[in-house]
Amino acid sequence: MAEPNSHPHPISLAGAIIEHPDLGLLLQLRDDIAPTYALHWGLFGGHMESGETPDEALWRELEEELQLTPAMVSAWRLGSDFPHAGEGHVYIYYLTTHATLDDLVLGEGQAMYYADLTEIDPSQPYRGHPFTPLTATALRTYLAKRHNGQAGV
Repeated sequence: MAEPNSHPHPISLAGAIIEHPDLGLLLQLRDDIAPTYALHWGLFGGHMESGETPDEALWRELEEELQLTPAMVSAWRLGSDFPHAGEGHVYIYYLTTHATLDDLVLGEGQAMYYADLTEIDPSQPYRGHPFTPLTATALRTYLAKRHNGQAGV
């Protein structure tokens, strides 16, 4: 999920921390032509379109980027939301799925990868690539909630 640089209108984003109970968290490696944070790990999701609710934006983005549909998810909920630069808002959902990489189709980015939760430190590069700032923030929140038993869906 990209963070825009600056826009005249408020920009809101909807993204997902997608967890497979056995495989870990699904990350997107942004490609080398991404307009911001090229070759950084990010979350799947993106900009909300005019008139969309956060839920509608999330599912549109996940279908476009992964061909992930609600039927492939066993549980989901809004996990965190916070202001975004430029008067917008960021909505991060927590999803649980049993979909494997073979079940998903990468529609945006260079790669997707299930990361073992014990290997993720949002302040450090993962597999040679840093996290986008927004992704690092969302992951820190998720991992803290998970540690306190509050992240489950």
